Amino acid sequence: MTIFFLIIALIVLFCLMGRVADIAVVSVKRIAHRLGVPLLFAGVLLGLFTSSPEFTVGISSMFLQNVPDIGIGDLLGGTIVVFGLILGLSLLFEKKIKTDGNLAGIFPIMLVVFLPFLVFLPTGNLGLAGGVVLIAGYCLALWKVYKLDGKIFKHKGDKNDKPLGHEVLTIVISLIAMLVIAELTVRTAVSLLTILGVAPFVIGLFVFPIGTNLPELIIVFVAWKKHIRDLSFGNLLGSAMANTPILGFFAIMHPLHVEINNSYLFLLFSNAILLLLVGWFYETDKKLTRNEGMALIALYAVFVVTELYLMR
Repeated sequence: MTIFFLIIALIVLFCLMGRVADIAVVSVKRIAHRLGVPLLFAGVLLGLFTSSPEFTVGISSMFLQNVPDIGIGDLLGGTIVVFGLILGLSLLFEKKIKTDGNLAGIFPIMLVVFLPFLVFLPTGNLGLAGGVVLIAGYCLALWKVYKLDGKIFKHKGDKNDKPLGHEVLTIVISLIAMLVIAELTVRTAVSLLTILGVAPFVIGLFVFPIGTNLPELIIVFVAWKKHIRDLSFGNLLGSAMANTPILGFFAIMHPLHVEINNSYLFLLFSNAILLLLVGWFYETDKKLTRNEGMALIALYAVFVVTELYLMR
């Protein structure tokens, strides 16, 4: 019975976190519209704020609860959830997403998304130097995307008469609320881990990436239900990109470590295959299709099953 209530508590807390993150994202959209922020930076900003649950969970797990494996697993597992599960479901429901077919344009972004796996690889350690590399790589990718004149990220603002100060205050309050919710979420997860005897990295890799990406998952189902296409490929790129500087920031604050074993190597391999597939699908016919979405979901399912087998 205790396990059941802890699982229900986790689901409720993840839903609350997703709802609060959505409120922050709406305020960011409105500020970008009011200030006339370029489309590119509006998209990047949205990506950063849809990743705010990952940031708050990282703070709680690494610095408050002393279970850094949850935060690391969440950030490393986010890529395959975003591009495998979320993008796959979006294509399954929406049938297709149009692209510009310019693979060279998204290559720097894909490289930055994959960069954390390479930086961890030699020793399993990520410290000050590695953190700087991750943040620098992110900044260089932004510069490269800027040269594309905003062709990747698309932003549609909405009219809003509220003062900018009100929107800024909403964002600040939302971030504080997310930090509190993240703290409760990590505490609940630790209690569940203690009962089940599961390694923190496992729940961080499989459970938290889905929970902290609820804003994106919610958009997928709302878009399908209302027959609208609110989920853009650019927003997913921005969300996946944001995990890299977040991990870099945490590494600068405190050295991080992962065990380089068969499980980690398969995680690296799976992400490499996933990003190659997404790049290939992006380029062909200038659109992502339902069949390609099914392939991405299948890859995610194979990843989960294989990882659980390797971790047994």
